[in-house]
Amino acid sequence: EALARNVDTSVSTDAKRDYINAREALDAKGYTDLTVHQAILKWLKHEPIVSDQTVREAWDEFMTYKIDVLNITTDTQLSLVNCAFRSLEPWLDEPLTDFESDALVGKLKNYIDKNWKVPRTRSNHYSKTSEFFKWCARTCSPKKLTKNPLEDRDKIKVPKAKKNVCTVEQAEQILQEAWKTDKEEGMLAYWVITLFLGTRPQSEMQWLTWDDVYL
Repeated sequence: EALARNVDTSVSTDAKRDYINAREALDAKGYTDLTVHQAILKWLKHEPIVSDQTVREAWDEFMTYKIDVLNITTDTQLSLVNCAFRSLEPWLDEPLTDFESDALVGKLKNYIDKNWKVPRTRSNHYSKTSEFFKWCARTCSPKKLTKNPLEDRDKIKVPKAKKNVCTVEQAEQILQEAWKTDKEEGMLAYWVITLFLGTRPQSEMQWLTWDDVYL
């Protein structure tokens, strides 16, 4: 407060400007009765982490750790990019520590909820993005965030997938028909892999190519 009255002549011009900026920021948020000193003490109480590192820079370190240390597969890498990276895309060039703010976390949740309506897809986006934040707050050293901002997110109810089980007789009929018509339809390999490996016809088999098959 003495600085505001310019009583302490040893204080630099930059320090005075910092004080004025802080006072104006508090007033703009409606904290007119809160002194700068009180605000700083309250801020320090939560032991915030201050860093100029952007979300993109933290993401690059996260993926390097996942690939080089944990040896995650290409599929897992793709899953992280398709879910977590895409969820964070609007804030990639913003400071990572902006996610210490509840306001920004709210924007992130709204972004995920708005863009991914299917419960299972939305749940994947939340879990993969939370995995990134968990690494920032717990795994890496020094820590980049004080906590995982998504750790208290609401759980999304994902409907259980319907399972249709073939009987032995049905499997035999399918394979016999696939064998007879393989020259025309080319479905024998599809049904052999589906039935004997238990792969999901739509979510797994539909996307397979021969490059994914290792005999």
